[in-house]
Amino acid sequence: TGHGSSPSFYPVVASGPGTALNLGAAASSATVTAAASSSSSSGAFPRVANPETRFFVRVLAYPADTRVDDNGELGPGAGEQIVLEAVTSLEIAVADRRVGPSLANHLFVNFVDQVLQSSSMNDLAERLMSTHQARLAALNVLEVELRYKTAVSGANGTRILPVRLFLKNTTGYSPSLEMFYEVVCSSGHTVLSPVDGFSAPVPVVRPFRPPTSPGSSRTEDGSLLVHMPYPLLSPLMRRRLASHKLSTTYVYDWPTLFDLAVREMWQLYAQSRQDLPRLSDEMPPFPVQAVELALTKEGVLVETTRPKGQNTIGMVCWSVLFFLPSRCDPDTHELRPKQCIVLSNDITFQSGTFAIAEDRLFVAGCKMARARGVPLIYLASNSGARIGVAQEVKDVFRVAFANPEKPEVGFRYLYLTEEDYQKLAPNRAVNVEEATDPATKTKIYRITDIIGSKEGLGVENLAGSGWIAGQMSRCFCTIPTISMTSGRSVGIGAYLNRLGRRVVQTKNSPIVLTGAPTLNKLLGKEVYFSNNQLGGTAIMLPNGVTHWEAKNDLEGVRLIMEWLDYLPDHSRPTALPPSSCGLFTSEGELLGPHAGSPGASVALGFPREVLQRVADPWDRDVEACPDPGQPVDPRLLIAGTVVRGRWQSGMFDRDSWVESLKAWAKTVVCGRARLGGFGVGIIAVESRPQERVHPADPSDPSSCALVTAQAGNVWFPDSARKTADALMDFQKEGLPCFILANWRGFSGGMRDMFDEVIKFGADIVDSLRSYDSPLFVYLPPLAELRGGAWVVIDPLINEEVIEMYSSESAQANILEPSGIVEIKYRDPEVVATMHRLDPHCGELRAEMHAPATTAERRAELAEDLKAREEILYPLYKSIALQFATLHDTPGRMLAKKCIRAIVEWKNARRFFYKRLKRRLFEFHLRSRIRAVAGASTSAQQCSAMVSRWLFEWPEAAQAHPTAEAAFQDDELFLRWAATCTAELDRQLQGLRCQTITASVKARLLGTAGG
Repeated sequence: TGHGSSPSFYPVVASGPGTALNLGAAASSATVTAAASSSSSSGAFPRVANPETRFFVRVLAYPADTRVDDNGELGPGAGEQIVLEAVTSLEIAVADRRVGPSLANHLFVNFVDQVLQSSSMNDLAERLMSTHQARLAALNVLEVELRYKTAVSGANGTRILPVRLFLKNTTGYSPSLEMFYEVVCSSGHTVLSPVDGFSAPVPVVRPFRPPTSPGSSRTEDGSLLVHMPYPLLSPLMRRRLASHKLSTTYVYDWPTLFDLAVREMWQLYAQSRQDLPRLSDEMPPFPVQAVELALTKEGVLVETTRPKGQNTIGMVCWSVLFFLPSRCDPDTHELRPKQCIVLSNDITFQSGTFAIAEDRLFVAGCKMARARGVPLIYLASNSGARIGVAQEVKDVFRVAFANPEKPEVGFRYLYLTEEDYQKLAPNRAVNVEEATDPATKTKIYRITDIIGSKEGLGVENLAGSGWIAGQMSRCFCTIPTISMTSGRSVGIGAYLNRLGRRVVQTKNSPIVLTGAPTLNKLLGKEVYFSNNQLGGTAIMLPNGVTHWEAKNDLEGVRLIMEWLDYLPDHSRPTALPPSSCGLFTSEGELLGPHAGSPGASVALGFPREVLQRVADPWDRDVEACPDPGQPVDPRLLIAGTVVRGRWQSGMFDRDSWVESLKAWAKTVVCGRARLGGFGVGIIAVESRPQERVHPADPSDPSSCALVTAQAGNVWFPDSARKTADALMDFQKEGLPCFILANWRGFSGGMRDMFDEVIKFGADIVDSLRSYDSPLFVYLPPLAELRGGAWVVIDPLINEEVIEMYSSESAQANILEPSGIVEIKYRDPEVVATMHRLDPHCGELRAEMHAPATTAERRAELAEDLKAREEILYPLYKSIALQFATLHDTPGRMLAKKCIRAIVEWKNARRFFYKRLKRRLFEFHLRSRIRAVAGASTSAQQCSAMVSRWLFEWPEAAQAHPTAEAAFQDDELFLRWAATCTAELDRQLQGLRCQTITASVKARLLGTAGG
């Protein structure tokens, strides 16, 4: 079908082998043509397997349709209405049963006999992209072409030129607009000449530049001819569409999606930060820079600029730099990039299965990420380990039947003839035993093992799967990892998702070990109707495998970028070589062994605040507060809320809270937020009752769904496991952590004990013991921390890291006051207190015990005393309860040094911002000392060195009498850290010299002693 420059349109045969079918139109001006690229000589549409079916919709729009005015402006809504009529025609054609599923459909609108303003047409195009893109994508419309005439002014006056406006969306998520003039070139051909400002978008990945060679549809200078037929789909486009049919993104389109997500982040920042009007100017032309990496024959991972779709294995790897708006400093114009390694399956290559070649690239990518200390992103779209057979053996093997005359009786073995065996022997494709054909008495070769001449047929793929599983596990232990499931993830792919721990799962993208059809065969009946029933989001979100759900791939990429944005810029430094010189830059950034690599000085420098998306000063009150006696959503304390039309700020930065694992173990809330620009992990407690649902299993007719009620403020087995897992995730990400503690204890019922609540409670202790970033336990207003719940988060578990604080109204003790009263303040003691404090009771008791009191009078007094006790008992019971409650106060916690300080809730943001900033610098300085003096240097030794260096600062000596007192002053510490970088550099240089001297001396003494 041609480009449609003629005013009349008829269905024509597509270029190359194929057929066309006129399906009519819904409107009088629309013509729909279905073209198929499968070869057929029949006039009817061929019914063949997977034909390349495409619809071409042609519309003629006349001035009466467009209601164009004298200025060339389209009438209100006229252009949009015309396009929507064409879309309706396409919907009717798509529903026609004479054709199969269509791909890469094309919509063409020709505005005839009218001169239009380009600005009016551009507005129409933008409305189509913003309002109707979802509808066009659902119909697989990849290109909308608008043709009209416009007046163009130039040096030779004004000319009327035809214009082609193309709306393209090849990836499904990135619509683009291109404009061309139809001009006559020197050769006499009419060609499409690009209009300034509407050139094709620049690719994210470093492009492949093929040598220019004129094709049949282009002139010698490469310009596109107007009257040439539309080309058939390229192999690349076929792969892209095949990916879309499997509900995933084509592997080489992932960088484009990352680019879209990062550009959206810049737009959101620019809209939110009105105080920074030129922030959008800070965005670089290429906010995402991806370079593909490929393995050489020697197994070395190197950069490559091969064209898209030229991969020879089903795995692709990139090294990517992300320039995020949060890493922008508007004052200095510094923009710190974040580097990542991205791995992705290519589902169009062998269904995305894993074989040895894919495993090698995956392992190489993992090793590079660990060597660079950068996050690893895995985009999963696979079918598990590759299943194969030796085709070369399959084509030639013979069968030794038990009775050649009656083959249905059975067979004895498989064999090869002499000729076939000699062909296969050089490649060692089979193991054989010599035998004799009983019929012909010739030598044959009985097959005992089929090896295959190619690798990647069977068990070696399982070994490779174990190899990459181990690599992903190592990556999780050393660097931040995240994966996203798109389309499907099967077998080893599912395990890789879990081993990377943090999982984004798109809808209709199941994570399964075995597919539903295979399970149905094993069960002998149709039980499961889809893979989503086994591993969709309805299963993987409530069981804690999936952290976030995304409605499509672009939203999933957004979630990955949000997670990446919370990661600190620094990584854990390693020991510096003795030859290193200068630990600090002139700006006070600490240098490390990787200085000089992209982003290295930032990666190993002091953690800095990032640019907030919404300006939220650290020096403000916390306004959101729970009401006494009312359960509260803990998210409101974290993120803030609107109360009666007024915003009440939470403890952390506004609009920075991102929750994870929301559908699993709902009595605990975890996620990430910022405090004054610093990324932190947060664990909070749900005080409202929740429900846990155990679904019924269709394979077991006797099973039924089980709904279990879970009380608030209690650790259950699943929520204890969630707490331990969240701590582990934050620790691997290098994030500081805040635990807003409000637990009454662990659930200790029989079912919960059977479900291993003790084991998961112990896991919390293990996670805290190994935590190596600042961690703050804070009891918010009206919170309670009781019994074992205190024990598993006590600061003494890891006193170098954990600090505990309390608000002014929190409570903590072994038991609740009512429980303590039942044990330690029983009724006889309540009555004794009553007798001691109530004057009337005292008088009655005194008279009863008086010697002159008669027995009758004593009995009357006893009755009166009992009546008095009954009247006063409720009061004194509450007095006993209050007495027990006074043992739970923050004042007692502080007096017993179980907490570090009482922090008023209103001032919690101010206090913790300063404390967090100080602890981050202290931890970083501690790591630098260990990098110089050795990893065995204890935290106490590091603190002693830092305290001594701080007290040598004159301002510290003037402000405090001792080094210990100066070391505890957060504001003084931060001023010293900000102003004395040169002195710190000198101190660390001196420590390095001492370490080297001691090491050399020890070696010399050891050599002499030997």
